[in-house]
Amino acid sequence: MISGALRPSDPPRRPARISLTPLIDVVFILLVFFMLATRFEDWRGMPLSAGGAGMGDGLSGALVLEVAPNDVRLGGVPVDGNALETALARRAAARLLVLPRGGVSTAALVDVLDRLEAAGVAQVSLLEAAR
Repeated sequence: MISGALRPSDPPRRPARISLTPLIDVVFILLVFFMLATRFEDWRGMPLSAGGAGMGDGLSGALVLEVAPNDVRLGGVPVDGNALETALARRAAARLLVLPRGGVSTAALVDVLDRLEAAGVAQVSLLEAAR
């Protein structure tokens, strides 16, 4: 007789059952770990001073940069977003005042602030948005 063959009197083998519970637990733990360990945003800060009525003599020699939904104006003159660094280099100002106009998105304002930081502007004040 063959040693590995089943005899008719042996009970039929049941297939081995694999439980999915430990697998689900491991996947859940990995999911929580990666959610807590991953940084989804690049958080960085840019020093701003809040401009307002109490600025006093801080306005002398200041240059106003207006950020509107469709354009950017430096000293009242429209400036292309790509030429902002060049326009700032031509004008020597001790302080730059950023004035967001009504309807400008936060993303557009942050983009302009990033360009100012890249241009090396040290003193930036953010004025209250005009309505």
